[in-house]
Amino acid sequence: MDQGSKKKHGRKRYSILLVALLLIGVATYGTYAYFTDSKKVDSGLNLKKGSVTLGEFKDANWTYKGNTKEDDQSFTNEKLTFTNPNIEPKNTATTFTNVLPGDTFTKTITIPYTGTAKADITVTMSSQLPEGIAHSFTVTQNNTVTTIDKNEMVLDTISPNETLSFNLTIHIPYGAENDARNTAQSEDLLSSIPDLIQVTATQHLETTK
Repeated sequence: MDQGSKKKHGRKRYSILLVALLLIGVATYGTYAYFTDSKKVDSGLNLKKGSVTLGEFKDANWTYKGNTKEDDQSFTNEKLTFTNPNIEPKNTATTFTNVLPGDTFTKTITIPYTGTAKADITVTMSSQLPEGIAHSFTVTQNNTVTTIDKNEMVLDTISPNETLSFNLTIHIPYGAENDARNTAQSEDLLSSIPDLIQVTATQHLETTK
């Protein structure tokens, strides 16, 4: 083989080797990928719902307080200086017999607030009380006594673990008709009055300052 042939074969080998290296490089480059990484970012926000809930009310019996003797619509304790000796029972019950004009009865209903958020309290009293029956209705909240003198009243905002105490007083006025219908009406009223009161708790909101 002459010198020219050797150079020609050498160039072919170099060309083949170069092509092979390029192919290997392309193949190797094709397997590379961008470095990547990812993380999940926690919002750090946990939302727990508050609650607006009234607990079960504790309903005491009615208590006979006394008799005013005269037609005094205030029927305060100072006015109850007389007693009806015929009434039965003498103290506490749900039903009384031998009720007379001037007799006065009272009871206290306690409702706990079991919600976790502050609430606005609305008290609604039915206007369908029996005719001729005088009544007084107060509520104690945070040692503050409020007289309920409207069919619907909004009380102060209530906070968790507070309690509402409702005091009901009814008075049989003088001039009441002495018949069976009126007597039954007076006696039945003792059990029907609690159903005439509705207490509603609504979530409390404040204006942005």
